Amino acid sequence: MTPKDRFINAMELKEPDKVPIFIYGISGVLIEKILGRAAYCRNPPVYFEACSKGKWREANEKVAQDLIDLSNKFDLDAIRDQNQLASWFVNPKWEYIPEGVEVKKISEKEWKVDNKKVLYSPEINSIFVPEPYLPDDIDKARDFLKAHWKDVEIPEDEIIALKKIRKACEDRFIISVVQGTFIPFYSPFDKLMLLMRLDPNLYKMWSDYYLRININRAKLKIEAGADAILITEDYAFKTGPFLSLAQFREFVWPNLKNLCYEIKKEGAFCIKHTDGNINSIIGEMVEQGIDGLHSLEKDAGINIAEVKERYGNKICLLGNLDQARKFTYKNTSDEVIKEVKECIDSASPGGGHVLTTSNNFTPEVKIEHITTWIDFSRKYGIYPLVIRES
Repeated sequence: MTPKDRFINAMELKEPDKVPIFIYGISGVLIEKILGRAAYCRNPPVYFEACSKGKWREANEKVAQDLIDLSNKFDLDAIRDQNQLASWFVNPKWEYIPEGVEVKKISEKEWKVDNKKVLYSPEINSIFVPEPYLPDDIDKARDFLKAHWKDVEIPEDEIIALKKIRKACEDRFIISVVQGTFIPFYSPFDKLMLLMRLDPNLYKMWSDYYLRININRAKLKIEAGADAILITEDYAFKTGPFLSLAQFREFVWPNLKNLCYEIKKEGAFCIKHTDGNINSIIGEMVEQGIDGLHSLEKDAGINIAEVKERYGNKICLLGNLDQARKFTYKNTSDEVIKEVKECIDSASPGGGHVLTTSNNFTPEVKIEHITTWIDFSRKYGIYPLVIRES
């Protein structure tokens, strides 16, 4: 069975030959250590530096090469096309910085992308955009949306990396990313939450604009070779959902349902990611048409065995490995193996489970633990599964 077939079987709630595996996300710092060279993927200063010299295409292709090499290194079943730098923080039509956009280095911790300030934190290898895409002032925000209402075309640069990955990895399952259902990463969370209360109609106008952008992005990515689209906005804190059920029903579920419909109409699977304690909203998410659910965060109170029992005949479950508490230098390989075994035993029987972490591998993660996870999973997660005592 090819890696792609293995993943498709799991998404279709069937038993493949082995439990599928992929890396949900990984820091550029770790990629550099694993591959022994400079990484462009999730490594803002390296990526920005290339773009600042006019090497947009080269930078985007090198992101793809990082992911291809990482996938080959660990023989993964799927690749997640994952750049997620300051581009769509600056403009919702961009995940990768398109050709012609000016990128300028101000200091080690500050860049300008399309004349917008982007702050870089080397401690966490991440970026922050202080100025939101949507103006803070309500009247200015409404005028801005009216002026940009038809401006939802996605640049072809968005799929340079994806096309390279697809060509190089025909036998692997390809996952690409959109947003479009809730508050985007690049917008100040508190301000848009406040807008939802102060002017619900304006919030819905913004939400509709954002949805149309991401429907176009999803279609472009599927056409370029994505087998599944991962919708990445979070819906919850570790303690519970951001919104009431009534608010989800009014502001979020219509977008999620619409986006799922458009993705599946194009022939791809629809996977919803959200961190946090989502126990109270999983059922309604499933009703909107998702094919799979990630991250099933154990640290937020998600019991994957219970989710499997309630929804395992409707959706594929992806995740639940606690990388933040089990894969660091503080942990032993035996702890990693125990974590992996418990996850497989709880969610993999009968199929419909993809083994991955609930979130990104950060620089604190020990590379040897990643290898231990994959090696043990390949030996233990063979169908038909035999649940063995520890």
